[in-house]
Amino acid sequence: MKINWFEGGRRITRLGQILLVLFASAVLLISLPHPTLTLETASPSDPWKLSKTACNYGSDASATTYGVNVGSTLTDVELCFRSSKAEDGRSLVPFAAADKDNWYVDEPYSSAVSAYTEKRKQSFAFPPTLEKEASSSVKAQWWHDFWHQFKAFALSVLIGVGILQALSWVIGWIVRGFLGIPAGKDRKEFVEPD
Repeated sequence: MKINWFEGGRRITRLGQILLVLFASAVLLISLPHPTLTLETASPSDPWKLSKTACNYGSDASATTYGVNVGSTLTDVELCFRSSKAEDGRSLVPFAAADKDNWYVDEPYSSAVSAYTEKRKQSFAFPPTLEKEASSSVKAQWWHDFWHQFKAFALSVLIGVGILQALSWVIGWIVRGFLGIPAGKDRKEFVEPD
């Protein structure tokens, strides 16, 4: 029985390429995008508004609530409590009403502001008025992130499959050279004498 090492090498290469595609597909499915939505408020009496920018950490106070159903997508919602600059340059977040038009304010991570943000987080319910806009924003973010991941996936798979194919070709070329087998053939062709 003759063994065709070159055919075996081609099959091993194909198997490696298939396993690479399956592994990369599993990674893509496991790491599906998880969008985050940012809602902001400027004071305890202001309603939540959809924000296009994330919180400014260090100057704004924030809290995150996880697994909120927005439309048909579970998402994390970052609650951003916007600060304003005081005359001395400090960032101050309003946390309680002092009177009709004034607020008690403190720095974003003070105990009073932290208690206020935790209370707002615990009582958070997604505003129905923002449902439609938020749902389209979450879907757009999900598809944008998915497309970005898919492009990276496709590029990785193409490079991996190409490297395996090139490695197989180089090994076959070297072995054929040592054994005196013509390119594209698996065996030497013997010419029988007349």
